[in-house]
Amino acid sequence: MKGRRRSSGSSSRVQFLGSERGRSHQAWYGLLADYYDHLYDPRRVPSAYLFLHDLFRRRGPVTSVLDIACGTFAVDLPLVKRGYEVVGRDLSEPMLRAARRNLREAERSADVARGGTAAPPRPGRATPAPPRPPPPLPGRAA
Repeated sequence: MKGRRRSSGSSSRVQFLGSERGRSHQAWYGLLADYYDHLYDPRRVPSAYLFLHDLFRRRGPVTSVLDIACGTFAVDLPLVKRGYEVVGRDLSEPMLRAARRNLREAERSADVARGGTAAPPRPGRATPAPPRPPPPLPGRAA
């Protein structure tokens, strides 16, 4: 008998395929939205905040952040509390309702709305940095 498989640590193995992708995606996150933040290790949010804050500090004066697929806004909330302007976009209305509830409970506000990678934020708002190419491999020309 084979031994029990250990978790890979990935967040989910659920896959949505074909024409059901959009409806299944919405139904899945609709069921999960109110419990989503409780599914993860409580150290995740403080660790993510410390990592992001340090990264933004080292990259220069970053004050605006765009989070595509912001979910419940749990990772973004500590940034908002520290004065960052965070724009959050997500395709799931239930997740956005949870995000707005989390903001209300923290007595904070942020631009949180439905959208994805094809729906950029309004002009004058946070914009993502262009991707940087990876560095060349050692011993190879660029």
